[in-house]
Amino acid sequence: MPLRSAVDEASFRRILFRNIALPLGTGAVTAVAFVALVLYLLSGINWVEHSERVIGNTQEIGRLVGDKESAVRGYLLTGDDAFLASNETAKPKLIADIDTLAELVSDNTPQVDRLIRIHALQTQWDKVADALIDARRHQGDIASLVRSGCGSPERAETNRELDAFLDIEQTLRIERVASAKRLTMITVVGFLILSLRLSVILAVFGRRELLQLSESYGTAIDEHEQQARALQEQVWLEGQTQLAGRVVGRQSLEQLCQSILDFLAEYLKVSMGAFYVTGDKGTLERVASFGFDPARAPSSLIILPIDNDERANGAIELGAMHAPGDRKRRFLELVALVAGNISDFVEGQRSIANDCSRCWKKHSN
Repeated sequence: MPLRSAVDEASFRRILFRNIALPLGTGAVTAVAFVALVLYLLSGINWVEHSERVIGNTQEIGRLVGDKESAVRGYLLTGDDAFLASNETAKPKLIADIDTLAELVSDNTPQVDRLIRIHALQTQWDKVADALIDARRHQGDIASLVRSGCGSPERAETNRELDAFLDIEQTLRIERVASAKRLTMITVVGFLILSLRLSVILAVFGRRELLQLSESYGTAIDEHEQQARALQEQVWLEGQTQLAGRVVGRQSLEQLCQSILDFLAEYLKVSMGAFYVTGDKGTLERVASFGFDPARAPSSLIILPIDNDERANGAIELGAMHAPGDRKRRFLELVALVAGNISDFVEGQRSIANDCSRCWKKHSN
């Protein structure tokens, strides 16, 4: 009987491909999701850094405005030109910082407008400061100019604009820090949930596929074992052919029975045996034996009746160290049938020969 495979090769390849491709695909999806979440988180962190940079530049502008005022005040009080060096250095740097800050907040129009006003106020203040410096050099009435508050409105308005600008950026930074924290939490939780769900899906799907594969292979193995046992059984029962080969050419009943016993001893690994046939008086007579010792009984004794056409014509007695299994019992039943046919045939032939011999002697007399 041909082996009916329970596992189709194409099906096995599909299962194998899915169990390899699915983890790889899951890993790729997880990696892409992780990269996307990290990039999203970095964008939030970048906005926090952007706010901190804007705040730092704003504070630097406030420091430069104060340096300019201190330099001019020092020169007006002492007349020392060394104070003016700080003023001259701070002017271009202040303008450059205002332009840089305007680029940083270019997405926030109100903040850009404030920087434009600060730039205009500082330009106006520089004009006032230049006038005061010129008056000091020409021994003008500095005291009256200072008491008149020249430049104070511009300085005060600059401070108000800088404070308003800074307040807005600090508020934005607080909001962005809070948003970054929320985003971090969402990123971590979202990634964990995604990884967990993908892992569960992968585990459930993989378990189902592996169970199907295991069941299919289990069925195939059971089928293979059944057929192997059937083949072994067939090979075992083919011992009848070997038995027939052993008894071919045996003319006497004693030779026939001894050949059968020798074969059974070799084939079944039994330690003793005896072959009995029914005599003329209907009693069993031992015609062949091996290892037979009535004083020593084996641990397992097998009595195998021999008959032909439901007529008992003998028995086989076998002794072994272990009880025979089902396979040996079935084989012995077949042997009994064959032995009964052969012994009955040989006995018949011997009877015919004896009858012919008696008839010949009668006619001769």
